[in-house]
Amino acid sequence: MLAFVGWGFVGGTVRTWLAVLLSKQQRTLHYVFSGVVMLVSIYMQIINAGVLDR
Repeated sequence: MLAFVGWGFVGGTVRTWLAVLLSKQQRTLHYVFSGVVMLVSIYMQIINAGVLDR
């Protein structure tokens, strides 16, 4: 449990730092968000492609 709390704190700190940094660059923030959405959708398609082959 301590590891989850520790890494949660580290992740929250990094995300806060990135949010402050990227909020000054609105266009960059939109591109990063779009990239993450695209990566998740590609991952989901790859995972679900294995189910369709059965």
